[in-house]
Amino acid sequence: MEQIFQRIWKVLFKTDKAWGEIALKPNTILALVMFIALPLLIISTLLDKGLFAVNTETTGLNWIIVGIIGICSSLISFFAGAWLVHLLGPRYKSEPTYLLAFNLVIFSYLPILIAKIISLTHPRLALLIWVGIYSIYLFWKGTVTVLKTPETHATGFTIISLMIVIGLDYVISSVALAVVSTVMLN
Repeated sequence: MEQIFQRIWKVLFKTDKAWGEIALKPNTILALVMFIALPLLIISTLLDKGLFAVNTETTGLNWIIVGIIGICSSLISFFAGAWLVHLLGPRYKSEPTYLLAFNLVIFSYLPILIAKIISLTHPRLALLIWVGIYSIYLFWKGTVTVLKTPETHATGFTIISLMIVIGLDYVISSVALAVVSTVMLN
């Protein structure tokens, strides 16, 4: 677990070194989900739907259902996004494996998750979500080092991948919202 936290620190502040280490020895999918994605999603959900929530209509069992569906839809987006990056990679002369693509997606998404958690603690911190732009830079750097995308193709690969992953996340979130709405109306 300590290795995961060291990797998080390196990805955020020593990007080139971190991506080089991840390319040589990627984290397992289980470790990424259990020690990065799931804890950050749970904290985010608690802050968004529970502790500081202004929507008092979502209470009791509905609150738990909404939270679980939100976490599940985010996890599905991570898995599907990594799968799409894995499939798209060879078109841009990358050498992706699913494990490397999953590492890239999770570690690139870290600034957004962290900024969301911090911004949920106080309304004035909402502008911190712009720190999420750093995620695009991390993804771009990671495509070159981790997926071995030639630098001439890295920008195109990053733009297309992000557009597809954002679109996919929108679809998954819309389906999750429909499920949540159905639960809330019953």
